Amino acid sequence: MKPIDPNYQPPEQTFESFPDGKYKVKGFNWFTLDDKERPILVAQKDGKLVGRLRFNLLDGNEGPPMSVTLPEMGLLAKAFGVSKLPNSPDEGYAAMVTKYMVDIKTLCNDKELEVEVSKGWVNSIPGMDVPEGLYYFTIADVSSPEHDSAGNPVPKQGQFGSFFFVSFEVVAGEGGKETPYRGSKFSELVNYSLKYENGELDFEKNKDGSYAASAVRLSKLMRLAAPDPFASEFVPPNPSNLLPYMKQKFLAAGKVIKGMRTKEEKGTRIRLVWPTLEEATGYQGQAKPGRKIDEMNVDDRCRDVLIEAMEKLSDGKPVTVNGTYDFTPAGKEVAKTYLSPLRKEGLIQHGSLGELTPEEITTILTTLSDKIGSDFKERVVMLALAIEPPVQVEEEEESPF
Repeated sequence: MKPIDPNYQPPEQTFESFPDGKYKVKGFNWFTLDDKERPILVAQKDGKLVGRLRFNLLDGNEGPPMSVTLPEMGLLAKAFGVSKLPNSPDEGYAAMVTKYMVDIKTLCNDKELEVEVSKGWVNSIPGMDVPEGLYYFTIADVSSPEHDSAGNPVPKQGQFGSFFFVSFEVVAGEGGKETPYRGSKFSELVNYSLKYENGELDFEKNKDGSYAASAVRLSKLMRLAAPDPFASEFVPPNPSNLLPYMKQKFLAAGKVIKGMRTKEEKGTRIRLVWPTLEEATGYQGQAKPGRKIDEMNVDDRCRDVLIEAMEKLSDGKPVTVNGTYDFTPAGKEVAKTYLSPLRKEGLIQHGSLGELTPEEITTILTTLSDKIGSDFKERVVMLALAIEPPVQVEEEEESPF
């Protein structure tokens, strides 16, 4: 057998095209899977992490494909008619993501939906939007169908004046509580109610000199999303097109705003109710997964598996049994030999046994499989798939390795 030429470039993976048109489907199956046939996220060319699926046709045959981000998975389930969704995990917790993807598939299994294929793929589905309710969100983008030569958004002239789009990303539900739609995005058309005349930039006014309603709405958005500089008088670098400056300030500020989404009186679209927009005062963000050692949660059980594995590599007990996961001298030698190199390579981030995540423990046990076997790793994977919601984070301790 000859080795592969080191200059050989493997062809890019391609996916079988599906005829364009509308199809009735019933549930779906993920086809981005790991070596254990478990669904996972994969990176696209643009760096976005997605799960890829194929819908099931009503006759039982394999249907068209679709790519969805983690936040979009809950919206897909909503389009299928699922009313109660599990909370979406963070992308960084692979085992929790896998469990979530399995749960979403199960919830959609017996439900029907009509999808439309364009250029071989399903790109969007009616009903895949953030539902009615009060949400906390940040501004994710400012865009327009038109751009200047540098690629910056330029207000688009429409039937009722110039406009642009603002994309919002949900960070929490009502009261700042967790929501299954965290990370989901929705866009709103915003009137570009600004006039640059005689060297002056100002908000649009009515014939009687009062500010137009759309101008008041735009001013409120600017003030909430970026109080500095928009809460007081400012001089933009390009008064003939405020959008690039507005986008820069909005994204840099990262302000959390809250507001209500409701269905239009006429039609089926769900829109932002602009008068409800206000600052999300007091919002501190969602609690991150914690390391409460006294609760013996799933993370701790995973660490106990790692301790068992380390014991096979040491001359004695690797950890002092006093509720703190302190290394014994024998444990420090094992950590120095096997854990420190992984941390130096960036394969694990935490330097304390009590802070290691199930994913990091899985990485450690994977590298040790040739010395201790694969049973330890599989035990951790199965434990991690049943992780409960995160607990309050505690302060990090100085790394012992």
